[in-house]
Amino acid sequence: MVTTSAATDARPERDGSLLALARRQRRRRAVPAAVVGLLLMSASFVVFLALEPKPQGRPVLVLARDVVAGHALAADDLRVATVDAPGVSTVPASEAQALIGQSLTVSLPAGSLLSRATLVGQTGPQPGQAIVGAALKAGAFPADLVPGATVLVYAGGGNPVTPATVYSIRAAEAGGAETVVSLTVPARAAGAVTAAAAAGSLTLVWVTP
Repeated sequence: MVTTSAATDARPERDGSLLALARRQRRRRAVPAAVVGLLLMSASFVVFLALEPKPQGRPVLVLARDVVAGHALAADDLRVATVDAPGVSTVPASEAQALIGQSLTVSLPAGSLLSRATLVGQTGPQPGQAIVGAALKAGAFPADLVPGATVLVYAGGGNPVTPATVYSIRAAEAGGAETVVSLTVPARAAGAVTAAAAAGSLTLVWVTP
């Protein structure tokens, strides 16, 4: 009777030990499974990033707001956009600081791409260029001519002197008959343009760049 009772009492203990061992084994198997799951999630995220479409083009500067001709650019006038426009003149985003204080030769709306051709530096003309002025009467230039326009400069009846870019236009004062047009021209042509302006024979023809 005593022997039977001891065997009966020992059986639950052995069963409890077996259950505890099974639980420990399940936990050991669960840890590697969790690690594998994390690795699979990380790999999936890396693949997602690799397959996600990337913006095409290069970062360039555009206007963040509408800007009128002659306005000196400030930092908040500029923003960066990524564009893919081969052959189009642009200003790299890395040159934003160099544009601060420069002026536009034309009025442009927000979102417009900036280019060197639309900018006037604080220190005047670029190397190899000159800015000359001419007092022109009505009819010597198109009535709707604007800063930044490309023109052909003529001296006399039909003698082309040089291509030029309109730097600025100052309308005639009240009662005056002449408008002062400043032109950016190659330095080598500055003398001929000045002479034609002084002789009153200078005319401008607006052309496509």
